[in-house]
Amino acid sequence: MNEVHIGSKFNQEVIRKRIDDLLSQKKKPSRAGAAPPSPRKGKLLQQDDGETLKEMFCRVIRDGAAEEIKNAILEAQREIEQNTRLNRVSKEGLKLAGEFNRCAQQYIQKKALLEKLEKTLDQYRSQTEAPSTEDVVALTKIESYINNANKIRDDLIQDVQKLLKTKERLDVQIQRDREAQDGLHDTLNRCLVHLPAKERGKIEVQVRGMAEGIPFEKRIHLLSTIIDRLAQSVPAIRNEEVSRLFESAKNHFEHRQYTEAMRLLDQVFKFDRKHLPAHRLRANIFEQQKNRIAYVCELRMIVEIEDAAAEDFFVLAEALEAGGQLEEAVAFFEKAAQRELSPKYLERAGDCYGRMGNWSKAAIHYRKLLRAFPAELHVYHKSGYALFQDNRPDDSFTVLRKAIRKQDDSSISHELLGRLFRRNKAFAPAAESFARATELDARNASAFFWWASLLYDQGEFDEALEKVKTALRLAPDQMAYRILTARCQSALGQHAEGIETLSSLLAVENPSVDVLLAYSSFCREDGQAAKALDLVEKTLKRFPWQPQLRAEYGFLLMEAGQVKEAVNYLNPNPFAKN
Repeated sequence: MNEVHIGSKFNQEVIRKRIDDLLSQKKKPSRAGAAPPSPRKGKLLQQDDGETLKEMFCRVIRDGAAEEIKNAILEAQREIEQNTRLNRVSKEGLKLAGEFNRCAQQYIQKKALLEKLEKTLDQYRSQTEAPSTEDVVALTKIESYINNANKIRDDLIQDVQKLLKTKERLDVQIQRDREAQDGLHDTLNRCLVHLPAKERGKIEVQVRGMAEGIPFEKRIHLLSTIIDRLAQSVPAIRNEEVSRLFESAKNHFEHRQYTEAMRLLDQVFKFDRKHLPAHRLRANIFEQQKNRIAYVCELRMIVEIEDAAAEDFFVLAEALEAGGQLEEAVAFFEKAAQRELSPKYLERAGDCYGRMGNWSKAAIHYRKLLRAFPAELHVYHKSGYALFQDNRPDDSFTVLRKAIRKQDDSSISHELLGRLFRRNKAFAPAAESFARATELDARNASAFFWWASLLYDQGEFDEALEKVKTALRLAPDQMAYRILTARCQSALGQHAEGIETLSSLLAVENPSVDVLLAYSSFCREDGQAAKALDLVEKTLKRFPWQPQLRAEYGFLLMEAGQVKEAVNYLNPNPFAKN
């Protein structure tokens, strides 16, 4: 048997090498350069040429783990037992130690079984130099023993690998426990430096007497309690300890060791519950862990602290806005701006009001921002947009013109300006604005749509159809784009194409009145008045007092020759008597 001496130390590298050697031995031939034996008919076991049966047994039956490994395990167990007896191991360490001992016991039991099998095979070796080829029963029994021995060897290798991993974890835990205890001793010594010599000696004697012989966790708790009391009573100790704990927590956070960082922050809060940097760090940990509820709760705690900065209110507002809590978010954006007049805070407050649909408040915040920070040129565009949405066309027109003069890079601003020009019947500058809008952003579907609407108003149906088709290609789900497309097709005499364009809008469960009116108009122009009459009649059951729908139904009845019935629907006052 090949033995490797590793001494009494549980040397992991040596054991790993031993395992690699054993695994490679199972694959390589017994002699250098010799090829693996080929199977021979009629025999259960094969011998190499010139190899005796005893040599074959030695080749097949190899020790799965050296005796020294067993000795190393026993040495490791003695080391664990000593640390446990001296209360140097935490509960987690004891748990790992128990796991290691169980694995070790399994290994020892299997090793004993393997030795028993080898002794049995040795008896076969001593009985005969070579078994008879006709003794199939004896050969079968021998092969069974060998197969069992090989299986146990494989199990032993796996057991040793498991032992290695468990021992590694145990060593890490013991080291961690030792560092925790040493760290507390160091902290206690730093605290005692601030005390008079007599009082310091008294505490040292008390600590030694109370800590001796108690379990690890109780000793840690004892040291922590003494340090806490000293820190609470001596400001110099408290400040030094808080600083040390916080810096250590920051270091663990930077290495993504969030559990340890949180543990240290909890110790910081024992000394100072309103330690702002510690609260901010804990909020960052919650954010990294994607724990939104805890993150927002921590941010709320921060803004309750008297010394909270404007940025703390802003960060909370951002978190609330991301969660859809817009009313609360805008309130904290405003509080941030009250504490510090910053363009970032005012702009985000205006944006949030815009998301809420409160364009009047949005415009107020943008105007306040521009008065204090006129160099924020992009906000002129936002201000013009807010005024447009707030239905203040004159103010919006003035601000948008100013925004474009200062910074001509907004497609939306040109689009809105074009719409305002169109509203005032200024078709030429409106067309120029829409052209500039699409030049700045070729994917601005809305600008193409309003340009098409302008062209439609001017009777330029071919160009209008081209523009609205571009808009429809960019935003195929927009109903208004499809309706305008159909109207352009109808104006060009393409009634069937117009009906086809609107057919998909009619397929929805409750099509809009605009779609139905356009569809009815196209059907009439295409000579399908009966189809239009049936469709409008059904829709009137949903909207019996819709004036445009009643008028359309009246015209259809007139065309169908039902004049008396038509009068009831063409009457502007549906309640008037005939």
